Amino acid sequence: MVLFTVYQAAFTTGAGSRRIYVGYTGSVELRKIWHKTNPPAWMKPRAGEKLEVTALESGIPSRALARAAEAIWAARKIKQKPLLTRGGPWVKPTWQTSWTEEVEKVSAMRSILQVGAYAEERPKSSALYKHVRDLFFFPASQAGRSEAVCRGAAVRRVRRESGTPGNQSRASQVRRGILKKGSAWHRRVRRGIEAKSTRKRETLKRKPR
Repeated sequence: MVLFTVYQAAFTTGAGSRRIYVGYTGSVELRKIWHKTNPPAWMKPRAGEKLEVTALESGIPSRALARAAEAIWAARKIKQKPLLTRGGPWVKPTWQTSWTEEVEKVSAMRSILQVGAYAEERPKSSALYKHVRDLFFFPASQAGRSEAVCRGAAVRRVRRESGTPGNQSRASQVRRGILKKGSAWHRRVRRGIEAKSTRKRETLKRKPR
C-alpha cells in the first residue's frame, strides 16, 4: 500500500527571492528528481540545485485523500506568503483574484469533508472545484472495509455526469443512496407524471440507427 505525503519545497530564485511550492507525492525522493527534470512553472526560476523539502503531513492512505489534504496545506502556506507560495489548486504563477476567498476559507479548515462541501458551492470554473471535481467526499463511518480514511473522511473518485442539471442531480442521489435507480419514484422524477408520453417524445428524438 502506497502512503502519500503532502510536502513543501522551498528554494531560491535567480533574483534572490525565496519561494515555496506545496504538493503531494507517493515518494518524496522521486518527487525531488521530478522537480529537477520537469519542474512546474512556479519552480522554473530556481537557481542552483538546492531544494529544501519538508513533509507537512505523512501517511495519507490514498491519492484522492492526499489531493484534498494538499488543498488545506497549500491554502495555509499561501495565506502566510501569498506572493511567494503556490500549490494545490492555486498553482499558476499569476495570482487570480478569485483565489483570495478560496484560500481564506480553506486555510481555516481541518476537515477534508469541509473541503468537499465548500468545493461544491464554488463555481465550476473555480480552482478549488476543478481540483477535486472528480472526487466524492463522505464520512469515514460510511466507508467500506477496503476504503481508506483520513481526518474522519473517505473519498472516492467518480465520473462527473454530463447532461442537464436534473440528470446530474438524480445521478448524485443514486450514488449517495438517496434515490434507487429503476424504482417507481426514480422513473417519476425522471419522466414526470405522464411517463408514457414523455418516453414517446424521447423515442421520437432519437436518431435512426
